[in-house]
Amino acid sequence: RTPGMRLSACTPLWYVVYRHRPSARAVIHTHSMYACLATLFDTEEESDCLRITHLEMLKGVGHHGYDDVLEVPIIDNRPTEDLLAGQLEEAIQKYPKCNAVLVRRHGIYAWGDSWEQAKTQCER
Repeated sequence: RTPGMRLSACTPLWYVVYRHRPSARAVIHTHSMYACLATLFDTEEESDCLRITHLEMLKGVGHHGYDDVLEVPIIDNRPTEDLLAGQLEEAIQKYPKCNAVLVRRHGIYAWGDSWEQAKTQCER
């Protein structure tokens, strides 16, 4: 152990992903401005999912194609990251094909079978 190091506040969320997506080997969390803005398309902030279709980049997300509908769950932000774990778990269970979850007004958690794939999911 490294003296002075402590677990990230995101640790409970990573455990949720690894429990429900056994093939996942990496989880990345960012505070991307684009991810934050994507959660605000619904001005009433009631939607639990961002649906995207007819974009070329969908071909690089999981097993989606240009004509498919990609559903990215949206969960509400909380005062601390660890409080997101329950919502994250519900979203992963409700959307079994998802490989990312948006956090309203906060950012995104994305995962993959390798760190390279997780990074690619964050960029798409």
